[in-house]
Amino acid sequence: MNITLIALGIIFCALGIALFIVFRTDALPASLRHSALKNLTPITHAVMALALIGVGYHFLAYAMNWHHFRAPLPIAIGVATAAVVLSIINDILEKRGDKSSSD
Repeated sequence: MNITLIALGIIFCALGIALFIVFRTDALPASLRHSALKNLTPITHAVMALALIGVGYHFLAYAMNWHHFRAPLPIAIGVATAAVVLSIINDILEKRGDKSSSD
């Protein structure tokens, strides 16, 4: 067992769970209330949290040698990153469409 991967897995999963709870309860700190995070949709918030949890799971799967329940780490990280980026792009395009349709 690799202690570094276990620590990374726990940290990523904990961050994902905490982020999910913060977004769902609208308990953002005052410094983040007016940031770009607040302008994202709840779906993007959920995708961000689930991406962290998913990557954390794969770190743990590698550390525990769960051969049948893991994807290669670069693929897991790439898929999580792509999901978050594409969800943010979707939010931007939706907001742009809303502005142009109201004109």
